[in-house]
Amino acid sequence: MTDQDTLAAGLDHHRAGRTDQARAIYAALLADDPDNAEAHHLMGVLQLQTAAPAQAIEHLDRAVALAPDVAKYHGNRAAALGALGRRDEAVAAMERAVGLDPDDLLYRINLATALGEAGRQAEAGAVWHEVAARDPANADARSELAHLALRAGDMDAAVPLYRRASELAPDDPVRHSHLCVMLNSAAGVPLAEIYAEHRAWNDRHAKPLAGSAPPPDNDRDPDRPLRVGYVSADWRHHPVGYLTLPALSNHDPDRIEAYLYSSTAPADDLTEVFKGLGHAWRDVAREDDAALFETIRRDRIDVLVDLTGHHNRNRLLVFARRAAPVQISWESYSFSTGLDAMDYYIGDAVQTPENLAPFFAEKIARLPGSMACIGYPADAPDVGPSPAGAAGRVTFGVHASPTSVTPAVIDVWESVVAGCPDAVVLPLGWGAAAVADKLEARGLAVLRRESSGVRGMYAPWNDVDIALDPFPVSGNIETLEALWMGVPVVALAGERRIARRSAGHLTAVGLTDLVAHSAADYARIATALAADSVRLASLRKTLRATINASPLADGPGHTRALENIYRDAWRRWCAG
Repeated sequence: MTDQDTLAAGLDHHRAGRTDQARAIYAALLADDPDNAEAHHLMGVLQLQTAAPAQAIEHLDRAVALAPDVAKYHGNRAAALGALGRRDEAVAAMERAVGLDPDDLLYRINLATALGEAGRQAEAGAVWHEVAARDPANADARSELAHLALRAGDMDAAVPLYRRASELAPDDPVRHSHLCVMLNSAAGVPLAEIYAEHRAWNDRHAKPLAGSAPPPDNDRDPDRPLRVGYVSADWRHHPVGYLTLPALSNHDPDRIEAYLYSSTAPADDLTEVFKGLGHAWRDVAREDDAALFETIRRDRIDVLVDLTGHHNRNRLLVFARRAAPVQISWESYSFSTGLDAMDYYIGDAVQTPENLAPFFAEKIARLPGSMACIGYPADAPDVGPSPAGAAGRVTFGVHASPTSVTPAVIDVWESVVAGCPDAVVLPLGWGAAAVADKLEARGLAVLRRESSGVRGMYAPWNDVDIALDPFPVSGNIETLEALWMGVPVVALAGERRIARRSAGHLTAVGLTDLVAHSAADYARIATALAADSVRLASLRKTLRATINASPLADGPGHTRALENIYRDAWRRWCAG
C-alpha cells in the first residue's frame, strides 16, 4: 500500500468520525515518513477537532514548513492559532492562505472572522465587504456586517443588514431572531411592524413543528405540586441571573419542584449557586432542540418557563414542539415571542399595560406591584456622599450601549446639560468609551472612568448624582443598580416594554414624578432635579431603605405571586 493509499484510508476513518483509527494510521505513517506534509496536516486537523490545539499546532507548523505554498495548511494553522488565543498570528496565517488562493471565498470569510476575534473590527469589516461584493447572496457577510454596525452603535445600518441576512437565509431561525431583537430595539419602528416580524418568525420556524409530537399527557390534578422547568442560557452574572435568583431561592418546595435547564456559557460562581437551587439541574448545552424536548418530556414538566426569548442561544424551537402543557415567557425578552405555542407572558401593569395586549401572541399575566425583583449583593458598597457636594457641579451618569445613544437621545441630554451650569456626563459600562466619544463629538463635557462591565457596576454609581436613562431601550438592571446606590434615574416611558422597564422600576419605589412622557418633559424633570440639592441628598440617604420596603426586594412575596400565576395557568389547562 502506498503512502497515498494509507492517507486515504486514514481520511475515510477521519470523515466517518472514527478518530482513534484515523489517529493510529496518521501516527504510523509519520513514524515511517516524518516529512510527510499531508500526514502532519491531517493529524493537526484531527487534534484540533478533538480539542487539542497545542498538539495540533506542532503538526500544522511542520506541514507549513514542509510545504509552504499549500493554502489549506495555512488556513488550518490559523484555526489552531486562534484556538490557542494567538489572535494576531492567526490573522497572519489566514492572510497567507488568502494570498495563496485568492479565489477561495472561505479563506476570506475565515480571515474576516480572525480579524474580528483579534479586535481589529475595521479591518474585519473591510474583508466582509469584499465577501459581500464577491458573493451578494452570502448571508454570513450581511450578518457579520450587521454585528459590526451594532457594535459601532449604528442601529440605522444594522437593521437593514440583519433583514437582508434573514432574507438570504429564510430557513435560519437564528438570523431571523437577530432581526426580531433589533427591530424591538430600534427607534421609530411601529409596534405593529415589530409584532408582524415576530409572527412571521412563528409562521416560518415554529408552526411547522406544531403537532410533531403527541400532546403532553401530564396528570390533570389541579392542586398537586407542580414541576416547573426554567430554560436559560444565562444562569450566571447576567441580568437574567440577577432577576431570577429571588424566585429560584424562594420557591415553596411543597408547591413547586424547580428544574433548571442550562445552556449557560461561560459559567461562573453564580452558576454554582443556581446549581444548588431547585429539584434538579440539567446541563443541556450539547443537546439540540429535539433532544432537549425529549429531556423535558421525560421529566414530565407541567409548566415550562423561557428565560431567553429571541436572544442568543435561545431554545424557542423546543417550545414550538409543545414540550410542556403550559409554556410561559418571563423576564429576559422585552416583547412577545410571537409563538402560538407560548401561552403566557409575565409582566406588570406599568411595563406591559393593557394597550400592549394586541401586540402579544401570549396572554399577559401581570404580577402585582412589579415584575422585577432583584437579589442585591450583600457585598455591594455603601452609598457614598453626593459628588455634587464636593465638586460643586452635578454629575449625570449614563449606563447605555453605544447603540442606545442615538442622536435623538443626545439631543435631549444636551438640553439637560445646557440647563445645569458646569454639569458633566459620566458614561459607565462596557460601551462607555464609545458613548463618551459620541457625547464629546456633540460638545458635552464628559468624564471618563475605566469600565467594569455588567458585573461590579455598583461602586461607580457613587460618582454620579443623577442617572439619565436612554430611550427607547431603557435601562433594566442598570436602573436597579443606580437606585440601590441612592442615585435617582430620569426615564422616558415609551410604547413598548423595552421602553418602559425603568418606568416600572421607578414606579415600584414611588418615583413616578421622574418618569417623563415626552422629550421636553424629560429635560424639564432632569434639570429641576439637578437644581434640588435637598432632594438629591435625601434620596441618596433613603433610596436603599425605600427599595427594601418595595416589591423590588420582596423575594418571598414576588415568588408567591409568580407561583400563583403558574397555578392559575395550570388549573386552566386541567380544566381543558
